[in-house]
Order: sequence, then C-alpha cells, then structure tokens
Amino acid sequence: MSLSGGQKQRVCIARALIRNAELYVFEDCLSAVDAETESEIIESFLSRLKGKTAIIISHRIAPLKLADKIVVFDQGKISEEGTYKELVQASGYFARMHELQS
Repeated sequence: MSLSGGQKQRVCIARALIRNAELYVFEDCLSAVDAETESEIIESFLSRLKGKTAIIISHRIAPLKLADKIVVFDQGKISEEGTYKELVQASGYFARMHELQS
C-alpha cells in the first residue's frame, strides 16, 4: 500500500507523539498536508505538547502561531526573534512572509 506525502507525515507525527518524549523536533512536518489538515494537527499539538519542549522548523507561518518563541533565520543568521504577535506587527522578514502566506 502506498501513502501520500501528507499521510506519511501524519504517521510520522503520530509515531513521535506516542513516545511521550520531553523534547520533540519537527522539521517541515506539515509541508505535504492541506490547510484544513494542518489546522487540525496544530490544534492537536496544543494538548499533546503541553508541558513539553518542541522545536518546529517550518517555512509555513501557520504552525508557528502556537510557539512561545520564534527565531527567524535569514541567510543562515538570526534576523528576528519574538512571539508570533510581535513578529507579525514588526516590519521584518517574518511579517512579510506572514502577509504573503495569509
């Protein structure tokens, strides 16, 4: 049986969350899912990752809404850091990407 890219990503996320670790690293874990599924997964992260540390590496802005702290890299260097709200209100790279993806 072959799975789509989005299905493979969901299986990998489920396998990781079953382990009940203290630290998770997700790299572009939602890149192959549609916007509706992405929202559902993000909502499930709220309860599953409560009290845990998660590093989420993403080119998409939506998964970062939950983050306590966002670190933005541009050309391999930290260009901004702050909360989602702070970065959207600033006029930097994150705000431009947010506008493009909204």
